Amino acid sequence: MRTSVNSEELPLLLRPALLAVGNRLAYRGPHFEAPTHASTLDVVLVALDGTLDIQTPEGNLAGVQVALVPSGVQRRYVLCAPHVAVLWVDRRDALVPALKLEQADGRLRGGDAPWLREELMAPDALHTLKFGLRPSLDPLIDQLFAALDREEGPERGIDELARELGVSQWHLMRTLKKETGSTFRQYRLLRRLTKAILSYARWGSWTPAALEAGFSSPSHFSDSFRMAFGLSATQLLQGRSFGSENEAPPVGAVYKAASLVTVRNMVRARGAELTTLPPADAATFRSLAPGDWVPYELATRIYDAASTALYDGPMRVESLGRDLARDHLHGRYRTVVGPHSLEALVGATPTLWRLYNSVGALEVAQRAPRQLRFTVVDFPTYGEVMSRSLAGYIAGSVEQAVGTPVTTSRHVEGERQHIDATW
Repeated sequence: MRTSVNSEELPLLLRPALLAVGNRLAYRGPHFEAPTHASTLDVVLVALDGTLDIQTPEGNLAGVQVALVPSGVQRRYVLCAPHVAVLWVDRRDALVPALKLEQADGRLRGGDAPWLREELMAPDALHTLKFGLRPSLDPLIDQLFAALDREEGPERGIDELARELGVSQWHLMRTLKKETGSTFRQYRLLRRLTKAILSYARWGSWTPAALEAGFSSPSHFSDSFRMAFGLSATQLLQGRSFGSENEAPPVGAVYKAASLVTVRNMVRARGAELTTLPPADAATFRSLAPGDWVPYELATRIYDAASTALYDGPMRVESLGRDLARDHLHGRYRTVVGPHSLEALVGATPTLWRLYNSVGALEVAQRAPRQLRFTVVDFPTYGEVMSRSLAGYIAGSVEQAVGTPVTTSRHVEGERQHIDATW
């Protein structure tokens, strides 16, 4: 078993990431400074290289590789390790007893677990981590979790879930607290935070991810994240390439990589290879995260290479745009756009442009009863490939709103590029 990180593996950890699988949330990446705080969840801290020092009013641990800090304990991390993993878990997580931590001070537990450090180095660490959730001592809790997993649409309250399970609300609440150490409100919050982190991986932006996960507003999400983890999502990832939507993009014409990540997934799903993409661009393409900003020139080369690999014919770039629209409006953008109506699409268009483009704007006007004109303004260098991809994206989006085939035409008027969608 190795006990330190090989220098050749460090690039994997240079980009901080929030991960979510099931009921397990984690951060992995460079160490961070956290103020003294108490989490509503149990926390497993792992030094991927170096050691940890933990300071709390109830005890201290020094020089350990792994530490377990129970929920409610006020603590301050002194993360001596350059790279760390932080796992927020509930009491049913089988990982906790598997650690067999021998050092103790008060309620803190610490020790060495080189096998865990090794497993957390994997790109899909939370998916491959060998320990999952233990079955509950009371089957009622497993039935509750199964009912929550089946939920579609608005979230149900504890009273409605208790009726479905044939018990009183108070019995269900007491049993949940006994089994997991969490109240129903805390457990519901954990599920929402998990959904938000998964949604962020698709959006590359916290605001729509929070709304999609069921938070009433971005501030509601920020307050809830801070209550659970001791600091905000923006603070945790501040100054990194894996940023939030509140961070300013680099200066110049750059493009948020969320759609490029979708293209990468499409390429992988179809077993295609981007043979026309230069090696340096291909390496960047493989490592992109949704929140990254890339030069428009690179985005153009990726769209051109991907459309060549995935489609045939002169409309290949437009076909890629159409498929992106279908993917996004059924997932990534449905929170912003809302119902698939023409009015909702027109209203959301300027917002979607601002989220993913550092310059320019996209205006929409009704030209005729069955025609919309989309106009790219303040972006005179907007190129041919990006414009064709946008035309396909517009066609696919409008088709989903009106339910009939849509054709597009493009023309330039001075420094303004028009795309007319007709059905």
